[in-house]
Amino acid sequence: MKRKNRRTKKRIVVPLLPLVLLVFFTVAYGAWQDYARLNMSFTVSKEPTIEVNTLLLNAQNNIVTLIVDNTTKTIENTDPNPLQILINITNNGSTPITKLVINDTLPTDWAPTQQLLIQYTQTDGNTTLIDPGHFTVEYDSTTKTLCISLPDIKTAIGKFLNQNETIFITLNTAYALIGNQLLPEYEDTTLVYTNTATATAYITSWESQPVTSTSVFTTNI
Repeated sequence: MKRKNRRTKKRIVVPLLPLVLLVFFTVAYGAWQDYARLNMSFTVSKEPTIEVNTLLLNAQNNIVTLIVDNTTKTIENTDPNPLQILINITNNGSTPITKLVINDTLPTDWAPTQQLLIQYTQTDGNTTLIDPGHFTVEYDSTTKTLCISLPDIKTAIGKFLNQNETIFITLNTAYALIGNQLLPEYEDTTLVYTNTATATAYITSWESQPVTSTSVFTTNI
């Protein structure tokens, strides 16, 4: 009788095997789809977003005065000197930011001077100066572009850059034509200069869309 029962069980199991496999793979496929959708949603939500603004700190009404010798037409100085440019990058999303890269194209006829300053400001207004050892600055004199990288925000400030927190960058720039004679075409022309800052934020391997801001100023004599 035991042998007969064993054969009967085999007859029952064998026809059911394809059905069991079908159910298994159907469930597995459904689980895989849910996993894929979950990962896609997770990836999208992880993309950081930022707001970027650039402005002049010490030029009233965005006007810079060229101080020129009336006799020799030599450019002796500018007011103000140096011209200070401020770039601020704010995390306006819910995702923390671990890294920032900023490319700032300076105005024509202007060049960077001294070491720039980077500060971190919390939502309560408390501000911390970031040590220069935590960021890098490279200047391309051909394109007049400063590449500023803050590669490890957590190491620099002790935490990630969270929502509504801001990184401020202050650049000191000087007029590159000081000591030269004023070009004739500059005498009766209002010169318009533009500073352009583009920033990208990162959270591990995810990066934000590049965001650009410009500030415009003019010169008079």
